[in-house]
Amino acid sequence: MSFVSLVCSCLGSILILSGCSQSDNVASIADTFIDHYVINASQKEALSLTMGDARKQLIQEIQAVASLRQRSNKINNTKIFYERSMLRIKENTARVVYDITVKRYVDQSEQRQVLLLLNKTSDTGWLVSKFVFLDGT
Repeated sequence: MSFVSLVCSCLGSILILSGCSQSDNVASIADTFIDHYVINASQKEALSLTMGDARKQLIQEIQAVASLRQRSNKINNTKIFYERSMLRIKENTARVVYDITVKRYVDQSEQRQVLLLLNKTSDTGWLVSKFVFLDGT
């Protein structure tokens, strides 16, 4: 193998790994947001992963449910599952779609999708800038 071939091979590997690293980072942030916001119903924990419209939306939700959370002692038997069905990165923007299944009772479930938009920031990596729930899939 010539020196030029070796260098090209190494550079190609570095580019592939950096691409994987970027998508892994986006996926990790998006998955963590879904864990906090959808699975754990914790807007406060999800807040640190947001910016822009998503951050404003969560702040409004936190204020709106504050009194409800203080009064609620109800045990919730709802189980929520998710699967990431799409992840696309273009330059400094990423789109991630999740298929969500909400099981309320043994024989009753609801299907929804969540679209997350993430933007790359210079200091923290990736943050969720917008999220939208879509009706059943």
